[in-house]
Amino acid sequence: MAISPADLQKMYWEEDKSQYDIANELGVTQWKVAQLMRAYNIPRKPKFRKLPHRLCEVDHHALDDLTPKAAWVVGWLLSDGFVYPQAGCFGLKLSSVDIDVLEDIRCFFGYTGPILRYSSYLERTGNSYETRELKISSPLLLQTLSTFELTGKKTEREVFPQKILDTEDEQIIRNFIKGVFEGDGSIMCDGKSSVCFQIVGTKELLTDIQECLMRYVGVGRTKLTHNTKVSNHYALRYRGRFQAMGIFNWIYKGSRWHLKRKYEAYLEIKRKLEEL
Repeated sequence: MAISPADLQKMYWEEDKSQYDIANELGVTQWKVAQLMRAYNIPRKPKFRKLPHRLCEVDHHALDDLTPKAAWVVGWLLSDGFVYPQAGCFGLKLSSVDIDVLEDIRCFFGYTGPILRYSSYLERTGNSYETRELKISSPLLLQTLSTFELTGKKTEREVFPQKILDTEDEQIIRNFIKGVFEGDGSIMCDGKSSVCFQIVGTKELLTDIQECLMRYVGVGRTKLTHNTKVSNHYALRYRGRFQAMGIFNWIYKGSRWHLKRKYEAYLEIKRKLEEL
């Protein structure tokens, strides 16, 4: 690919194309376009110049009532989201294949702003990956999120929000765990009938999740796996048709909102096991 500084500046500024659009037109990655712009000293446009904050509506009271769906959203934000009080925003950045979750959460918050699109280049793999980001600004929602103990970027101090535990409401607890699992968990099937439920996180978070699974699903206690000895990063795993599938059946019982990709994987494994 060869493009002059003048042509690149024209596409970006005069034709008002995004880096993503230019990359598609030239058949390169967005990372390559950004690299060229830096090399050519082409200034970047403000991110939100087309969508002033005043035009983006949001329900600042969406989390005032602790409903099952609100608990699911909190689970996602705890496991795979970001909360930046100093910047006044929170949200999620996921692979483009999981945009259904971002759309569902955007709808929950009544947010009329865009779901942003990015292309990330990883030198380790030599590949470019498309991601989508939902970023919402609301001081009131950030204040409410702090009552769920979500006050900063993801660290090694995540805990099961006491506010959710105190409800002792199975639907609310189940949907919170579902959100955490969909953000930081996996469903695996080795062979015809070997099923594994896995979720990763801090020791404190996983300990409380395990207590809930023992209470509501009836599984036994299993030892957490310490993934990295120098960090507070553990894995909770259950294997087998009784324990693992019991957890999946409980998590997705009557599910009305979920990560489509994992929900369909669960249904497919369930179908295969029923045919044995």
